[in-house]
Amino acid sequence: MSFVRRATWLMVILAGLARAQPLVPPIAEMVLAASAPAAAFDEETPGRIVSFSIVTSIDSPPVPTTVIFEVGGADAQGEVPVLVRAVGPSLARFGTMTPNPAPVLRLLADGQPVAENRGWGGQPAVAEASARVGAFPLAADDSADAAMLVNSAVGTQRTIDISARDGASGVVLVELYDAMPDASASRHTPRFLSLSVLRPAPAGSGLSASFAIAGHTPKALLIRAVGPSLASLAVTGAMADPKLTLLQDETPIASNDDWSDAPELRAASATVGALPLEAGAKDAALIRTLGAGSYTIEVSDTLARGGIVLLEIYELP
Repeated sequence: MSFVRRATWLMVILAGLARAQPLVPPIAEMVLAASAPAAAFDEETPGRIVSFSIVTSIDSPPVPTTVIFEVGGADAQGEVPVLVRAVGPSLARFGTMTPNPAPVLRLLADGQPVAENRGWGGQPAVAEASARVGAFPLAADDSADAAMLVNSAVGTQRTIDISARDGASGVVLVELYDAMPDASASRHTPRFLSLSVLRPAPAGSGLSASFAIAGHTPKALLIRAVGPSLASLAVTGAMADPKLTLLQDETPIASNDDWSDAPELRAASATVGALPLEAGAKDAALIRTLGAGSYTIEVSDTLARGGIVLLEIYELP
């Protein structure tokens, strides 16, 4: 995706955040877990991001949670099925005290709604894809959890808005999975090239997301937590000094507080078409090559003031 297209998307989403009222309260006692399916890829298949998840909260008045993803690849052809779930009622069996009773998923292309789900209705394709990728089964066919299976072509960029029916509040687990059947996957299969979430973080708290990588070769990723540089898009209330921590199996393996105008980070951001980070700004970013496994990104606010933060993961060529 070009920087112009990404900046246009950000401005649309940030306009919605500007209309929001208070920040959401911290979400306690929720563990983020992105499932890493046992992939039977052929030997030529490179590492690929196969899942992404974030726990969020919808409150009254609502504060937007928005996720964007792009699929593609230099040698990729055709489409890849992407399973998207907004789990609310089914979280109750995991001990969540305040699950959202009626989450809503809305899919947008170029800012225009193209699909919506207000209760998954036991769709066989969704149930089969959930089992295939290792996602936990939803509580019942008539549960009010939201889910959809989206076929995404090379170069496709999609935005997902998470809300709730009738102003309902509570915790939602948002999940995205690469749902390509193992037997059909190859180096020509489209894959996640980028995943981003834009969300206000409450004062004294932060933002966490989990993802998983599968495949035979390590994958180089650019991971960023953008706060101060959102000012270039006329954003107010951005997180002033985000810090990134990358964990594998709950063990920290990398971190960054300030990106410090590092040439390799500037070059990598330009390569993937990301929003340029401002010189001297206290945004956080790091590059890491990762093998198959499950990982968590934690964004903390070193000043404990909270604010809007953009968390991004990009595949590097």
